[in-house]
Amino acid sequence: MAAPRWWRAGRRKLFDLYVEHGGDFIDTADTYTDGSSESLLGEFTRDNRESLVLATEYATHRRPGDPNAGGPHRKNLFASVESSLRRLNTDCIDLLYLHVWDGDLRGWSPPVALQIEYSLIQRAGDRDLIPMAREMGLGVVPYSPTADPRRVPASASTTPWAGSPKAASSSPTW
Repeated sequence: MAAPRWWRAGRRKLFDLYVEHGGDFIDTADTYTDGSSESLLGEFTRDNRESLVLATEYATHRRPGDPNAGGPHRKNLFASVESSLRRLNTDCIDLLYLHVWDGDLRGWSPPVALQIEYSLIQRAGDRDLIPMAREMGLGVVPYSPTADPRRVPASASTTPWAGSPKAASSSPTW
């Protein structure tokens, strides 16, 4: 089902503002909004694709009940990438995430990035994930950097780390 025109226009304006202000990294997934986020990005990036970094992920179930339409196996990898390339209107995905790690690389290239929730509210990665990524030479790609307001406790202040002794010691040094 195609998105309503008013909905598309709002997303296009937001995308254009992001790019105008220097944004160049776009993160999506084959199953976000049943693929429509990739389709919109394919339309929005048509004129400036080479100046953007497109990341998408796979392994989530594209068709519930179909064992071949989900998971980290080769068949789903190829089907997901082909579908994403078509929706994104490009011939190249700059970064492909395996959404659910199976732990066994089976001769494939080793991981190069770790995607974690990271914001002023959610800093759990400071203790273990970011140091691990640094040790393993992995890039860290945060998601939800402004924090999902639906997940912020009502008691949280707008600056939860202000005045906290953890503020200086927990902050990662990039």
